[in-house]
Amino acid sequence: MRKLHMLHSLNLNVGDLGVNVRRINNWFGVKDGDLLELCVCTKDPETHKIEGHGKIEFLEAYNFRNIPARLLEFEHEEMSRRYFGLLESMRRDYGKEFNEHEQVLVIGYRRVD
Repeated sequence: MRKLHMLHSLNLNVGDLGVNVRRINNWFGVKDGDLLELCVCTKDPETHKIEGHGKIEFLEAYNFRNIPARLLEFEHEEMSRRYFGLLESMRRDYGKEFNEHEQVLVIGYRRVD
């Protein structure tokens, strides 16, 4: 089971669809139906807390700048439901060198508990 780390609260009710955007190179081998541990983390101090589980419903690859708005509305972090909010979040998570032309994977999952 893969761990989906997030640096903010899990704002997703059980049964709801969530979307998370990740750099594609770290997620090879995942497929529809795989289960995820939904892990809420902090950087300083480093902590990890599993707050639930999700089941992958879809995986879609895009250049970051081409992610459809219809998918962003399901982002699990409220500020990331808008393009520039998601870009800020990606730069916070991956560093300022993250750019809009990178390949990313949109992970769509349903929270199961």
